[in-house]
Amino acid sequence: MTQERISFRWGIPALDHGNVIIPEPICKYHGRLGVKGNHFVLVVHLAAFKYESVRGRSKPSMSTLAEEMGLSKRRVIDLINKLEEDGWLVITRAKTKYGDYDNNEYNFEPFAKACWDLYSSDKQEQNGNNEGGSAESCTTVVKESAPPTKEQEYNNKKKTSEDKPRGEVSYPAEWYRKNEDDYQRIKGITLEGPEFAPLQQALKSMYMANRTPDQICDLMEAFERSAEGWTDNWTYSTVKTKMAEFVSGKLSLGKSSPASSNPHSEIIAQQERLRTLWNECSHNIKEVRDEAKRHNRSLTSEEYNQIAEIQDKQREYEERGLRLKERLGEL
Repeated sequence: MTQERISFRWGIPALDHGNVIIPEPICKYHGRLGVKGNHFVLVVHLAAFKYESVRGRSKPSMSTLAEEMGLSKRRVIDLINKLEEDGWLVITRAKTKYGDYDNNEYNFEPFAKACWDLYSSDKQEQNGNNEGGSAESCTTVVKESAPPTKEQEYNNKKKTSEDKPRGEVSYPAEWYRKNEDDYQRIKGITLEGPEFAPLQQALKSMYMANRTPDQICDLMEAFERSAEGWTDNWTYSTVKTKMAEFVSGKLSLGKSSPASSNPHSEIIAQQERLRTLWNECSHNIKEVRDEAKRHNRSLTSEEYNQIAEIQDKQREYEERGLRLKERLGEL
């Protein structure tokens, strides 16, 4: 789109000094995906930061988003969480080398792809099943060929992996966060930046094989308790390789752990660990609030976001605790 066309459409030449391109499929189809009102405004603002960034990364702070959108920080966090829960936004949460929380990085490609798929499908119907052109003619954000039908992709966004093309399957962000936290906690390490990528790839492979986050965590904890020498240096690759044997009950991990031969004791031990983790979260939230009180100030946007993430972990621990309670009742 040329600068002259932008000036002509909006009637203000000064707008040519900076703009965010919103492709036609996104303008016309975002409402059909349920991304309306402030949710769509948020996507546009995130796109603005992506275009302005030298590396093409959208990493605004909560306070900046709140100021530019004219909303409270709490409201912006709620909007972001909703887009993530619906699968339209992928969030990469990172820390600085000093262990402090860095600004989240936002990737809205799932949303852009969904809009393009609807657009392409409608074009094919209008043209009598003729090819509707390439995505490049509408947007430089998404590249996709042979899109799935609307019924396959959007009538039920939470279909199982068997219902979707293998390369297009996505999984809830909370699954990744849970197993990333499990891995770092059990191994006693802290991953930074690009170190998450191979772990996330291994996790995705296991999710595609219908392994649950709890199964993955259980195997990691079993490795940590094992008396077998070959498990001393286990990694996520080991977990991926041995998962099938573990689930089928054919994996031998030694006899040093009494809990390994007593399912009841094992569940009790897991419940105790969850209670400990939940209490640690409460302590961390209190520390964040106390820090603000000591300096006689209100919480910053980063601190609000940090507390929200910790509370998400607490909810995950509560859900896992309920599932363990159900398993205990079945024994």
